[in-house]
Amino acid sequence: MAGTYQLRHTTDRPREATRQDRSLCRRSSLLLTLLGALLVALALRVAHLQGLRSDELSEVARKQQKRLIHLPARPGNIFARTRGGHVLLAGSRQVPCIYADPLLLGEEKFIPAVGKLSGILGIPAEEAEAVR
Repeated sequence: MAGTYQLRHTTDRPREATRQDRSLCRRSSLLLTLLGALLVALALRVAHLQGLRSDELSEVARKQQKRLIHLPARPGNIFARTRGGHVLLAGSRQVPCIYADPLLLGEEKFIPAVGKLSGILGIPAEEAEAVR
């Protein structure tokens, strides 16, 4: 008979759950229960952090991300980028110098200031005054 199927009758009863099957079922149930409890605990923690402590934690995060540091400005080097690296275009060098401005000090204070500075620098006062 083409296209028809014949059912075979069996006398086998459905097998009863064995000890191993029951143990596997218990372990699976325990694992699912633990995963569910973990999920509930995680949801409670998220609700606590985002709901109850959100203002406090936002302030902590803001303080971590923003900090004011006072950095005194100083002259620096100016570089140009090239294929081989960087080329120094302008730089800063500290050069020891000292001066006394006669317009700021006035003539009566300028002469004694030049005398003191020439003694400190180790040059004759006449030479220091001649630079004026």
